[in-house]
Amino acid sequence: MHKQNRIGFHARNWAELERVVNIEGVSLVELKPDKLRERDNIEMYFYDGKSFVINEPVVKEIKAMCDEKGLSAQIHLPFEKRHDDSEEQGLCQADRSHHDIIIARYEMFGRLLDEYGIGSVLTTHPPAFGFDGKQLWNEQQALEAGIELYAKVDMLIKEKGYRFRFGIENMVLPKKLGTSNIGYKPEHIDKLIDSTSEIGITVDSGHRRLNDEMSVAKLFSYGNVVNVHFHSNAGIPSEVDYNDDEHVLATRNNLPYYNRYIKSFRRFRMPIVLEIDKLDQFSDEELGRYVMDLRKEID
Repeated sequence: MHKQNRIGFHARNWAELERVVNIEGVSLVELKPDKLRERDNIEMYFYDGKSFVINEPVVKEIKAMCDEKGLSAQIHLPFEKRHDDSEEQGLCQADRSHHDIIIARYEMFGRLLDEYGIGSVLTTHPPAFGFDGKQLWNEQQALEAGIELYAKVDMLIKEKGYRFRFGIENMVLPKKLGTSNIGYKPEHIDKLIDSTSEIGITVDSGHRRLNDEMSVAKLFSYGNVVNVHFHSNAGIPSEVDYNDDEHVLATRNNLPYYNRYIKSFRRFRMPIVLEIDKLDQFSDEELGRYVMDLRKEID
């Protein structure tokens, strides 16, 4: 049987989730637990500084919603924002003392998929090395710690038989304000996944648009592309903040190498997350038409 790409949207709050699961042609949703927490005070799971516990009533409701529509539920892991292991967004991949609790989080995600069918694909930003213009580690230190962490995650997946697919996202160039991550150079990605067999890539077309260090051809050459964040922007990088990453609907007019993405979608059949910022500017009919038109191009 012909395998189709799953196509859908991210959900940053409960209203978006309830909306996007009902848009015509949608077959996946990417959940952002940190955004649900910040915007609606809804916890998919709890973290007390020592362990992770699934919030069963919430995930059961998400499961029912997705099952009713036949949707696959993916997860974008919370971004690193600070260095403080008492809170989830303070867990730093570059700090080896945080690795055990980060591994425990992947164990929780393994259970979440096994028990509730949520988290078929996990996407993470690679290790951060600085916050708000302050460098806590140099890039080499962050890279070496990331290599060690992903080797541990790779082994965990194999030993536990976890079924989630795991992708490291390509990044924009470091910023003077906000978080700066490695993963903006091809050699970063090469080294992070080199010794693994279960770790793949989430290609972010908007990040690539702002970063000529990483070509489209290079991104898809890694082979194990598990996910794509498909969107665009004006292509004018900011050295200061992330306002350049506008997250608009990708078209032939605003996304260079658009046809290369289409060819890769057609060839590799990976999930496509339409990571659009201002969904409220579009009607359900407009978003559904975009999804169906994209599917026609791919199929």
